[in-house]
Amino acid sequence: MQRREYIGATISALGTGFLAGCTGDTSTHEGTTTPTAQPDKAAEHLEEAGSALQSAGEQLSSESESLSESEFEDGSVDFNPSKVYTYLDEAANELDAAEEYSTDEQRSKINSGREYIEFGRKITDFLDIVVEGYSLVYSGLTYFQSERYTDAAAELEAAEQKLGDADDLLSVVRDRTSQLETEELDDFDKVDAETLQIDLTTLDELIPVLETMATGIREMSLGMEDLNEAESYLDEEALTQAQKALDRAAEHFGTSESLFKRQEGESPSSIKSTFIELTCYAGSLKDGTEHFSRAVEAIGEGDNERAKEERDKASESYNKCNFDS
Repeated sequence: MQRREYIGATISALGTGFLAGCTGDTSTHEGTTTPTAQPDKAAEHLEEAGSALQSAGEQLSSESESLSESEFEDGSVDFNPSKVYTYLDEAANELDAAEEYSTDEQRSKINSGREYIEFGRKITDFLDIVVEGYSLVYSGLTYFQSERYTDAAAELEAAEQKLGDADDLLSVVRDRTSQLETEELDDFDKVDAETLQIDLTTLDELIPVLETMATGIREMSLGMEDLNEAESYLDEEALTQAQKALDRAAEHFGTSESLFKRQEGESPSSIKSTFIELTCYAGSLKDGTEHFSRAVEAIGEGDNERAKEERDKASESYNKCNFDS
């Protein structure tokens, strides 16, 4: 049987272009009444805060651009949020310093800046989690292709959990995006409010794609473990146990096929072909394993002719998908 074909390079269609162009925001503070306002001194700190906010937005855009250029086959995703957090911390410190000398009008600007710092942290946290889930999916796929199915299943389960966290955080980020007011941020001389925006549409599409990929390949990994177990039982001539293991494997492969099939109709066109191939592959494993189970059953009944027929059908099913052309 050829079990490892069909998946490899096709997953590269996922890409990461969805992450291009995003940005920052901060934590909420209560406004305080200053004993003696010094507007000029406050303005100096506000100017520095604006510069830091703009740098945070530009850095996040740069990180996003690096993400968009990452290749899935390379095995890693280039995303380093530390500089973004550094700029956001700098902006927060400058706003705190400005508040000590601010007028009421300046405090309004300070509060607006803090909202964006909090927003920026949430976006950066969110992207970091997506990247981690993305990397875990790749790692799980690599284990699968190396026939390390137990490791693949564990890595892909971790990916599912991480992507579930990302999906939850996406809802938070989306809500905060809709509530943000950009007018006051535009009052910061050095801040372009558009730099601090993010298009969540493509992320909304990508996360379920990655989740389906993780769950489907994990189910195939579990099926492969059962298939190997069945082969061990056959070596021991323990036919009943072998058939039970084969039936479990077929069920796992069937779950994968259903997941991939459903995702075919819900994925962007650039990824659709990947899921068509995965659907075929999972289906071939399911059908082949079901025939294999019937062949074992026939052997137990002494029906060698039917066993041969089912074995031949199993071999044909396992090799029915060919994506080389």
